Amino acid sequence: MAIGLALSLMVAWVAASYFRVDVAGSLVWPGSDGFCDVPTQGVGLHCFSDLSLHLGVGRSLVPEDPGLVQYTSNLPPGSRIVLWIFQVLASLVGFRATFAVYLALSAAALLVPALWAVRGRSWPHAAVIVVLTSIATVPFLAVLDRGNTIAFAIPFIFLFILALARGQDALAITSVVLAAQLKPQFGLLVFGLFILRRWRVGVLAIGASGTVFLGSFLIFAIPGAGSSPLDEFKRFILFSQFRGNYVPMDSSYPVNISFQKILYVINDELFGVLLSPWALQFLILLIVALVLGALIWRGRYLPYAVWISVVLMSSALVVSVTFIYYFALVLIIGALLVTPVGASEDRGRPRPLEYALVAATVMSLTPLLIPGGWTDSPVPVVGNGVVVSLLPYFASGAWLALVVATGIAAARAKTSDG
Repeated sequence: MAIGLALSLMVAWVAASYFRVDVAGSLVWPGSDGFCDVPTQGVGLHCFSDLSLHLGVGRSLVPEDPGLVQYTSNLPPGSRIVLWIFQVLASLVGFRATFAVYLALSAAALLVPALWAVRGRSWPHAAVIVVLTSIATVPFLAVLDRGNTIAFAIPFIFLFILALARGQDALAITSVVLAAQLKPQFGLLVFGLFILRRWRVGVLAIGASGTVFLGSFLIFAIPGAGSSPLDEFKRFILFSQFRGNYVPMDSSYPVNISFQKILYVINDELFGVLLSPWALQFLILLIVALVLGALIWRGRYLPYAVWISVVLMSSALVVSVTFIYYFALVLIIGALLVTPVGASEDRGRPRPLEYALVAATVMSLTPLLIPGGWTDSPVPVVGNGVVVSLLPYFASGAWLALVVATGIAAARAKTSDG
């Protein structure tokens, strides 16, 4: 990580100074992202778009502007409730003060895994670890840059992973239920319970997550919500499909780190056969399903950090369009590598898998711009514009390779019976 950070600074300096590349825009998104009146409400050129989109709605849960409905309705009610709290705050103290509060809380949430990992260490040692595995990483900066609610899911996911390792079933259920309300795909984490053969707890977690999720739509029954529970549920199903069409598979910008995109690139470059989005999604779901099945069968005999990382990243990257801030989950994996926890029955450590896990983690966290050619941006940029950033694709490809390799290793793992 230290070498990667040093190289990242050198490349960023050369790219910006010599070629006038919008480095931050290439890694994440250009600064001029709209959704607020920049002179009176923004910070410089910036609006923290995922947050300011909702702040502009006022105190209503549902925007009056039909053009904004598709951007808000694909969020689960849990995320919308969190954002509504800041909508109310913005109506009282203004956008800029709300930005400050929101970003401070987001940063604190993102720091939870790293701060846990360095407890008891000396201050100099702890500072280096926190900087290299959290503050100076691309997902940490990307989440704050976008103002995305994934930040608030990180502590719950981390608690689930710790509770799973320590056999704290009640805490594991509570954590996964809360994480799934912010990002429903994180409900796949319950497979961790099945891998450890905690069948009853896993079923309870699924039931609780589904019940709370469906019940959360009742927030729209409150007078003045601007909609109804049934209408918002229909919109959620409908506009969730919009996200899959937001960035076509053949688009190189913004970065789409989903497994589907990686499979599209591999198939296009190596075989020259264009598969439909539905075919790509089916293949990815099939691969992930087979791997999870192998992990349920014998995954508990592998190192905990390996198989829980596979479950965690599969839950995020299995979605057809996944933006780079979802690598925030790797902040948790980095903490597990620094301070391991164990819940597996290791029968000899499969070192290649662990090395692959470290490699995928480093590639996901390092803010290194590897240019892949100039590309177009739909919003104004700095200098000559943005370039395709290749490292996130390498990282996502590394995760896909690790998922497949871990599934094979689980199927071949030696049990206590040999």
